[in-house]
Amino acid sequence: MTRMTLLALVLLLAGGPALAASPDRRGAAEAVARALAARKTGRQPRLHTTDFALDHVGCIVMPRAEMRRFGYPGHAFACEEVTAGEVLGAILDRRGRRICDIAGAYAGDDCYELTFCDVPERLCVH
Repeated sequence: MTRMTLLALVLLLAGGPALAASPDRRGAAEAVARALAARKTGRQPRLHTTDFALDHVGCIVMPRAEMRRFGYPGHAFACEEVTAGEVLGAILDRRGRRICDIAGAYAGDDCYELTFCDVPERLCVH
């Protein structure tokens, strides 16, 4: 067995091609920001995005299939406190263990300032 074949086999057993490539943090962060903005403005989120809300807190869950498009092996969960606009969440693996954090705030004009997996982003979704 060649080294490349062995490496490919190890990557496949460890989680497949999604783990082999570097995750698209910006794309994943933008998808979370879009889902939060859709929830906040009353627009319908995409069918594969779960949306639920309390009086002052709105949350979204983005399933593994959605996050896999961006190279993450888990699902995203994020909540926004409506009054302050604060956003907190995480990317979790299939067992519920935290892969990385999502934190930030709504910045106005359909923009979010999010630190997504230790990378700060300003994401405008209009």
